[in-house]
Amino acid sequence: MENIYVKVTQALHEKLLGCKVQKIKRDPEAQLSISYILHPSIPREYVNDKPTHMEHEVQVDIWADYEVSIHETLVKVIKAMRENGFGLVSIRADMYESGTNLLHKPILFSYIEKLNETGGIVDGNSRM
Repeated sequence: MENIYVKVTQALHEKLLGCKVQKIKRDPEAQLSISYILHPSIPREYVNDKPTHMEHEVQVDIWADYEVSIHETLVKVIKAMRENGFGLVSIRADMYESGTNLLHKPILFSYIEKLNETGGIVDGNSRM
């Protein structure tokens, strides 16, 4: 199987996105930051009781102070993830957290990996 963590970190590169990127939690010191979490992989499509595809889901969260626009960062994240083979599954509504005065934008991506007969990779591609 592919190392999805490596694919995600390549896509969500701080220099490309222009803000701090961390696994699981946001940077509490930054006005704009990104966090991500990898969901457990799910076998998809079976032949002779063996999976032929593996689906990997990644949730990317954009965090920003209320007065900071996240639109440009949202566009950059979607573009970077698509360029690395991830398909966009959903973009959730902005969530405002009044206690911290932060906007939170969750985005869900999926990566479909085709397995060969021995359980290895043939190729990876995204759901469109």
